Order: sequence, then C-alpha cells, then structure tokens
Amino acid sequence: MTEIAIYGGLFAAAAISGLTDVDAITLSTAQLFNTGRVDGGTAWRVILTALLANMAFKLGLATVLGGWDLGRRVVPAYALAAAGSAWLFTR
Repeated sequence: MTEIAIYGGLFAAAAISGLTDVDAITLSTAQLFNTGRVDGGTAWRVILTALLANMAFKLGLATVLGGWDLGRRVVPAYALAAAGSAWLFTR
C-alpha cells in the first residue's frame, strides 16, 4: 500500500509540475532512479507524464493566445505525440 501511495504521489507531482516546467521533475526522478528508490520503468513513465502535461498546457496556451486557427494547426502534431506516448506507456 505504501508503495502505491508513493508512486501515485510521484505521478501526481509530475502532472502538476510538468504543466509549466519539465526540468525539475526530470532531475528529481533521475536522482530517485540513481539512488534506487524507483525502477527505470517507473522513472521514464513519470517523466513522460510530466511531458504530456506540459504539452497539454502549451496546446491550451497556443489556442488561447493564438486563437482556434492556431490551435487547430497544433492539435495534429500533439495528438500524434500523445498517441505515441500512450502506446509507450503501456509497454
């Protein structure tokens, strides 16, 4: 139970901190991996979660600041990246 809570918290922190910046969660997760606190599979999934949160934030920002026209242009590339990430996440 404790392990599930720790990993759940790690993923939640990645999703929240990834909204604006991916560097901090990437460095923190790498440190956890280097000290053996998380395994490699969990580490890259946490970083991927932060990246996806960051992409979602940027997509929203592009749509709000650039309008629907820019948002529609950005969506296909982001959708492709999200689909690839979802595929990787299940591996």
